[in-house]
Amino acid sequence: MASPSPSMERRSEIVFEVHPPILRVLLNYRVVAIWHRVAGDEDTTGGEVDHGVGSVEGEGFARLESDEYDLQEDETENDHPVEGKRYAGMESDENDFQEDDTEHDRHAEADVDNGDAVELEDGLDGAGGMSENYAKDEFYAVDSGESIGWIDFLNLSAEDVLRCNFADVDIAFEFYQQYAKHHGFGARRSRSEKRGEVRIRQEFVCHRQGFRSPKFYSMPNWKKRPRAETRCGCPARMLLRMDDESGRWHVAFFSDAHNHHVLELRFSSMLPGHRRMSEADIEQMNDMRKGGIGVSRIHDFMASLAGGYHNVPYTTRDMHNVNAKQRREGGLDAEPCLRYLRECKANDPALYYKEVVDGEGVLQHLFWCDGTSQIDYQVFGDVVAFDATYKKNVYLSPLVVFSGVNHHNQTVVFAAALVADEKEETYVWLLQQLQTSTKGKAPVSIITDGDRQMKSAIEQVFPEAHHRLCAWHLLRNATSNIGKPKFTRIFRDCMLGDYEVRTFQRKWFEMVEKFGVADKRWV
Repeated sequence: MASPSPSMERRSEIVFEVHPPILRVLLNYRVVAIWHRVAGDEDTTGGEVDHGVGSVEGEGFARLESDEYDLQEDETENDHPVEGKRYAGMESDENDFQEDDTEHDRHAEADVDNGDAVELEDGLDGAGGMSENYAKDEFYAVDSGESIGWIDFLNLSAEDVLRCNFADVDIAFEFYQQYAKHHGFGARRSRSEKRGEVRIRQEFVCHRQGFRSPKFYSMPNWKKRPRAETRCGCPARMLLRMDDESGRWHVAFFSDAHNHHVLELRFSSMLPGHRRMSEADIEQMNDMRKGGIGVSRIHDFMASLAGGYHNVPYTTRDMHNVNAKQRREGGLDAEPCLRYLRECKANDPALYYKEVVDGEGVLQHLFWCDGTSQIDYQVFGDVVAFDATYKKNVYLSPLVVFSGVNHHNQTVVFAAALVADEKEETYVWLLQQLQTSTKGKAPVSIITDGDRQMKSAIEQVFPEAHHRLCAWHLLRNATSNIGKPKFTRIFRDCMLGDYEVRTFQRKWFEMVEKFGVADKRWV
């Protein structure tokens, strides 16, 4: 067999036996080919192998087809007949490759000179460890997320990982995350080292690396059950080192030895570190939510498109988190809400609403009361109950509802409001808006949960009104102050029963005497 030409011999560093593609590279500013896996150290065909990665003679070339390389319009095809095969993609510009070789040698010397600064663990064996040909290997350049998308992680060996270099730490972490996802574990950033203000080393580890801090085992007055322990001291990790001359990040150490079971690929996507929504899925979700479709239904739809729930790399909780993040960042619902109220006022002239906007134009408080609610208040507004929820609505803001009961003992809503906080001045503003919307009528009694800010606001706006606790809080206080379930049951009957005054008094004193609680100040 004829020997390869000098130019072919230099270009043989990117021609290997046909294996699954690893990544696409940029050589001499032209996309040349798809990198293939490095051939073994021994040439089984009897040819010579130069481990630069190395030039290869023998049947290794005979396995390459001419359509494996996409040539650019400024490249030339060089035919090299080797056992009847033709090879495309071999450039004739020898000077470019001489410069590449020189640059490679320069990186190799820098790596060797700085190698003693890297602290490695000698106890890790198996697939990981420092590459023996670390200073001689032709590194795989990973410069973007697009390059990562070309990598076949399932067939990527530890030796291949050790040959990689990255443009920056973020790309390297994305690479390690994808590797972890395809091999059944999660990834997270760990220790780093700086020289002045410049970071020179970074370590990525398995999500089960390390152990839970001992302080969490001895915390006094533990209020809720601790989470399941996931840390088990897993030794799998990847250590990166920045090359001072080129500024690129090289893999100085890699170990894929885990001390725990790893997941299958279809399950690993549900690990917290791998759960994420793509931009396309977020846009699809936003469009469907505008149509009034709930998040759980949207998740079902995404699963039907993907061929099953195991193919959807996120849960409904992740979708709710994305919605909350959008509201925090953009205030997406404020303007549509005000526009809706303006449209409603055109149909209901009696509708009253008032908003408060801060200096940056962000909506802080919003109060509204329609015409029907105002009529109900004039008839049934002698007793008003109001309370604030705990940010459990889709706006992540306290929702205040003013309500009462009609002559059928049915709940009626007098007004509602969304507020940014639960401060005293906020409640004063709300009660003033209630007073304005109801033509100045003051309630006889106001029922709350006993909040101090509410109590102070009521005294300022409605000083003649009686401030009382709601039934639920009274029952809770009966339980906490007396501690007798039978007493609480009879107390509830007295409080909620429809009795005449004399009948109520008789039942009340019988209850107090029966349980011997006459000396209790609360009773």
